[in-house]
Amino acid sequence: MLNNSLKNAKKRYGYIVKEAMRRNIDYQITFDDWYQWWLANGVDKNQITLPPTTGQTLCMCRKGDTGPYHLNNIYCDTLSNNNRHSWLNNSQRNKRKLTTPLGTFESVRAAAKAHAITAQSMQYYIKRYPIDYYYI
Repeated sequence: MLNNSLKNAKKRYGYIVKEAMRRNIDYQITFDDWYQWWLANGVDKNQITLPPTTGQTLCMCRKGDTGPYHLNNIYCDTLSNNNRHSWLNNSQRNKRKLTTPLGTFESVRAAAKAHAITAQSMQYYIKRYPIDYYYI
């Protein structure tokens, strides 16, 4: 029988994989690699199972906040730094072309204006409905 911390780690891993899928991000890390990666980054085995709660909690980040979760595309940083980098990348992403049911647009703002919604709402649609709203 698995010990409690390993059982909880498997549950946490399953949750993370499902969240990546929900966000339409490919997750190419096995449980064993994921677990060893956290240990190699100095995270205690009992802390691996806990979700990030403060800005100083360590989290798994993707380089440039793009591409799949893969051992060659991740690094360990604090949640606050990851959020800051994500925000910077999102502001650059706002300037990329995208396609919506109404056509192709030069930016998120232009698409949002055509749909008569806010840019934040358009970003929500891009994440939530990637078949109809996607970056080119």
